[in-house]
Amino acid sequence: MSEESTLDDNIEPDVPFVIDEDLARRNQATGKELDILCTGGNTTFLDVHREVSQEVANALSVTAYIIPKRSGSIGTKERKNPREIAIGEYNPKQHTSYFKQVKQYGETHANDTAPRFFGMVNASDLPHFLQKQALAMAKLAGRQEEEGTVSPQALDLPLFTMVSAGTAKEYVSKPFFNNVTNGVTHGIITQNTDDAERVNSVWNEYREDLARPELHARPFMGLQMPTDDLIAFLLKNTDIQVDTIIPTDTPTLEQAKRIHELRIGKMKKQKTATMLENPFSVEGRTTTQKVAVINVQGSARKDAIALLEASEGIDDFNVEVHLVENGVQMKGVEPDIIVFPGGWHKMQFDNQKELGINDEIVSEIRSGVHVLALCAGSIQTRTAAREDLLYESQSDGCAPGTTFGLGGYSVINNALSNPHHILCKLHRSYNPNDKKVRIFQNIPLSNAPYFYDVDRDTMDIIARLSTSPWAESIDDEDGHVVGVKVKQKRGVDPVQIAASFHDKIIFTLFLHEVALWQEEARHNKKMNDLKRSFQDREWDL
Repeated sequence: MSEESTLDDNIEPDVPFVIDEDLARRNQATGKELDILCTGGNTTFLDVHREVSQEVANALSVTAYIIPKRSGSIGTKERKNPREIAIGEYNPKQHTSYFKQVKQYGETHANDTAPRFFGMVNASDLPHFLQKQALAMAKLAGRQEEEGTVSPQALDLPLFTMVSAGTAKEYVSKPFFNNVTNGVTHGIITQNTDDAERVNSVWNEYREDLARPELHARPFMGLQMPTDDLIAFLLKNTDIQVDTIIPTDTPTLEQAKRIHELRIGKMKKQKTATMLENPFSVEGRTTTQKVAVINVQGSARKDAIALLEASEGIDDFNVEVHLVENGVQMKGVEPDIIVFPGGWHKMQFDNQKELGINDEIVSEIRSGVHVLALCAGSIQTRTAAREDLLYESQSDGCAPGTTFGLGGYSVINNALSNPHHILCKLHRSYNPNDKKVRIFQNIPLSNAPYFYDVDRDTMDIIARLSTSPWAESIDDEDGHVVGVKVKQKRGVDPVQIAASFHDKIIFTLFLHEVALWQEEARHNKKMNDLKRSFQDREWDL
């Protein structure tokens, strides 16, 4: 992501804010990819016709309900009051009605905490979907002056492509993954293990042909089969990568518990974290910052790659990134930095607890580790002092008892989607008092929270949604708060940031803050060494 498409520091007030349209398109695609990935990682989608108890849904880690074609009143009910993500299956014969329903969904939930609407299309119908979507968006763009009309972006859906059983050879090829990397579609769902295996194999071949394969995250992959077949698949513990299972029948509580047990067992099995190759590491650097990205649910692998990309601009140290799935791995990494990724905050917190990660997080935070908490991760670090029953309603859309209480702020969850301009507070040099602001265009937000009731005694506001191109400081801007930083009252205090967005920009800002911290630590060490030297001389005299 380019940092050049921003306001110039010396811009004149009568110069309009120029939008980088190419950047906007790329960021829109990145946002939809993050939307899709955040629903995955040891999760389950259910058909809206499958009625299960909350206990079953919790054991399965349900993040979405699929509304099949011709779902009638059941589909209408789900769109009106979505339990989780609502995924609408595309019907080519009723495309007008489909996009009308998507538009109505956007209007209905424009001001609440319901997540955005997702789409699902059969691979054979993808060209038809894209054609009709473009026409519907153009029609909606022409009506923007009408009061209450939603943006055309409401129709630009995060999109799953369904590969019908036995058709992977026909539809899944390297050109198909060009569509994925170009943001045309964002996730693949197969209906048997042979097709799932082919999708994994073709993706690995496609990835190896890319210029820098280590900087491309595997796309979302789902598997739809009967529950017993899904359990058998999980029992085999194969190398086939699947983010989400989709039962074609109604799972029982016993089956749901078995699925959860198998998922947790697989994450506990590996004792060593997965270290990613960083093409930007420089041989000979004396310092390395080891990063543990928590990988139990959500967008960890995409966030980890954004971190690698951000490290290209850091000259002060190498960045070593590990994907951590259990407490033993976290302890083995001995991280300097912990990253909480995007996803579902309650599922993440509960899985972390069961896997022994939460205890290690507490220990590491107490020892002074740097922290970057993003989107769902920022919900895990909201204030703990406001978790009583009377105050919990302040953090709308958040589960009680799912926070480490690192920062003094409350949260409104699932409030922001699509790209937004964001005003960020920057350190422009190693002088901590030399701070400026900069607008970053069209930063993708993925069913993201925003922060309010920020304790200004303990927190700095570092990012807001931009509503005006002329703000000269964070306090000049009235947009929602989307980034906060724990105040460093002493030179040894670590960098601890929470943000609603998780792309290369926030990782770059964070790593520069860590570099500043490191420079100050070196300065303090030199001063302490000099002081000891003077004391030694006085003692000798």
